[in-house]
Amino acid sequence: EECRALIEVNTDAGNVSDAYIIREMASSIQAARAAYNALTDEQKALVGDYEYQKLLMIEAIYNRKFPVSSGNATPSDPTVIEPIVEYALPVNSYFTVGKYKYKVTVSSDTKGEVYLYRPKSVNITSVNVPNTVEFGIVTYKVTKVSDYAFKGCKKLKTFTCNKTNCKAIGTQAVYGCKKLTKVTLGGGLTSIGSKAFMNCTKLNTGNINGKVKSIASYAFYKDSKLKNVKITTSTITSIGKYAFYKIKNNSIIKMPDAYYKPYHILLKNSKIAKNTKLRTY
Repeated sequence: EECRALIEVNTDAGNVSDAYIIREMASSIQAARAAYNALTDEQKALVGDYEYQKLLMIEAIYNRKFPVSSGNATPSDPTVIEPIVEYALPVNSYFTVGKYKYKVTVSSDTKGEVYLYRPKSVNITSVNVPNTVEFGIVTYKVTKVSDYAFKGCKKLKTFTCNKTNCKAIGTQAVYGCKKLTKVTLGGGLTSIGSKAFMNCTKLNTGNINGKVKSIASYAFYKDSKLKNVKITTSTITSIGKYAFYKIKNNSIIKMPDAYYKPYHILLKNSKIAKNTKLRTY
């Protein structure tokens, strides 16, 4: 707030040519940016969207009023703040749209990308990962569900990730969601992270479709009511240790007839309960 007031007051007073004032403003804003960038993802989440948007606003005000080309500073000046993209948010910034909070991973007006980072509320009951999300005039591709994104969301019942842009579900992304009953995976998804759906003790149905290539260790471990798993993809090359271990007794894992042999080997090598039934369809 002090930075913003200093910028506005000195601009109104006609002091924009005062090199000392400009340097002080740049130094303060740059220090705030450096402090924010040094935070962990968890700490940034605590800071919140509102406070971070204020920082972006101050940077934008400074860059508009004191551009490098104005002669007030030079590119060699260590206090110069690089102009931000006017509409696309910088990498590692966050924004919220609808039910979800996103983290920018590629900053571009035309080819921006984000991770689905967290739910807006931990009381979320259903998730359907979007293909894209609009923020300002930019449309970002949603390419991943972040590590720990929905971990411990106690009211979550269904989870769907079957759009073309999302390629990965991160480590423990949906870990310990005690009311989750159904998971549908597919679209462009290629990897399911370690412990992604572990300890979802009411999960009873899992559908794995699309282009999934790898299912990491403990992905569905201890999902004690998981009885029906249907694999329709023909692309799986890796199933990690205990991925489907300690699921419901006499559970059934179905797979395409043409891929029964390689998938049977992958599942057996990953360790599954003796009474788990492997079937074709």
